[in-house]
Amino acid sequence: MFKKVFKNAYMRCGKSFDESVFNLISNEVLNTYHPRLLYELANLLNPNASQEEIFEIMKELEGLETSQEKLKLSNREQASGLIKRYSDNKKKSLVK
Repeated sequence: MFKKVFKNAYMRCGKSFDESVFNLISNEVLNTYHPRLLYELANLLNPNASQEEIFEIMKELEGLETSQEKLKLSNREQASGLIKRYSDNKKKSLVK
């Protein structure tokens, strides 16, 4: 969309904007203030996961966050409650 609207509006050293340089794990948007932390937690929870699986875990973690966590989480230690809820939620879904 950016390319269609702005075409050559972003030029640097004679090169136009090229979104292929970004290594995105998904085209889907995840509305969070701390995507890096969610990514680190997802890797911690499943170190052998593919990028798609990591993003799915990130979405699940974001869905389990409380309103305070959504605004204030900044490190793994603060996210211990979130990790526990995720693990508990996974155990429940495996039992079904």
